[in-house]
Amino acid sequence: MEDFKVDMLAGGFALAEGPLYDSGRDTLYAVDINAPGFYQYDFRTGEGRRFPTPSHCTAVVQTDDEKFLLVALAQELVLFDKDGLTFTPYRKVELGEGMRFNDGAVGPDGALYIGTMMIDGPRSQVGRLIRIDRGGERVMEGFSFTVPNGIAFTKDYFYHIDSPADTLRRFHIEGDRLVEEKSFRFPAGSSPDGMALAEGGLIYVALWNKCAVAILDFDRAEVVGHIYTGKKCTSAVGIFPDGRLAITAGRADDGDGLIILTRSDDRPAGRFLYRL
Repeated sequence: MEDFKVDMLAGGFALAEGPLYDSGRDTLYAVDINAPGFYQYDFRTGEGRRFPTPSHCTAVVQTDDEKFLLVALAQELVLFDKDGLTFTPYRKVELGEGMRFNDGAVGPDGALYIGTMMIDGPRSQVGRLIRIDRGGERVMEGFSFTVPNGIAFTKDYFYHIDSPADTLRRFHIEGDRLVEEKSFRFPAGSSPDGMALAEGGLIYVALWNKCAVAILDFDRAEVVGHIYTGKKCTSAVGIFPDGRLAITAGRADDGDGLIILTRSDDRPAGRFLYRL
């Protein structure tokens, strides 16, 4: 894995994250949290487009309506129309003064689970995990974050990362409860960020401070390889159905944030759709 070639797809980002591939449209979507804005790259035409947003743009997920994506801004959710290329308000969520959304994912129940954090940086563990569906929202008990990242699901498990703690945790889904099962701690200072689950069980984890993506066998508690990006602030990773990887990064002293492509031997684990 260390010898995989990486190629730049797009640059000029403040903090690119959340790569999401739409196979039906052969299009990659991502967020630029700090610019802020939303980005799409159409592989059919080779064209990329940016759409400014009024506040931090933090996460994007697919919905059960093929036409729309659900996009998280600082304290609200909006729908992005993939045909009209427009945003429509969906849900305003009161998070409290100085708080914003960060990473999120859809669970097997069709709800969005999204973490919150302080707007002006990771100062204290006051972030929460919020479950949002078309009927409303509620704070999940037993969760507190400094910087919530790496939120992902299988049909049986929920995963999340708290980046300053260098820890990835796994929870078993028991009805409407999430029960912690085990955790994995990366070397101190790695600052794991976004991640992607592969169908074979491996987890691809972006390491913010290591210019790399770690390939983790969670059940064996072992990092089995790395993909080196050569870019500081490596922030997130997404797996395409054909094994390609989209890896994002943020702005640092080595240049602007970017999206790069490489290949893996894996395929993505199943993804769930938000029920509109």
